[in-house]
Amino acid sequence: MTVEENKALIRGFVENAFAKGDLAHLDDYFAPESLNRGQGGPATPSGRDAFAQTVRSVHTAFPDIRVSIEDVIGEGDRVVIRLGWDATHTGPFMGIPPTGKRVHVQAMNIYRVENGRIAERWGGPDLLGLLKQLGAETRPG
Repeated sequence: MTVEENKALIRGFVENAFAKGDLAHLDDYFAPESLNRGQGGPATPSGRDAFAQTVRSVHTAFPDIRVSIEDVIGEGDRVVIRLGWDATHTGPFMGIPPTGKRVHVQAMNIYRVENGRIAERWGGPDLLGLLKQLGAETRPG
């Protein structure tokens, strides 16, 4: 695939699966054994089902989510995407009950595309910033 085709694949995933919660075509975006190397470290779940679970949990907690893509940069088999999303916290998220608070979240991800599908993903949202907005951040000591 060309760099432009790789960028279109990632943009399509973000605009359809993530932003709209449309998981019907997840197989079109992800390789069956795709790896998620997100902020959760080695224990971060991988594979299509894990990505679907993440999208469902975000849409359950923030059903009015509005995503804006800020940058899409590609080189070779890698695509970097910077995005932001705004939403209202009306469902449980990471054990935090709904707060009704409006949040703005920034995210940056790097994807590796292989054979027309996402094979690996690094990065994720600014979880600390999100937790602070929800009033749930932890403090050392």
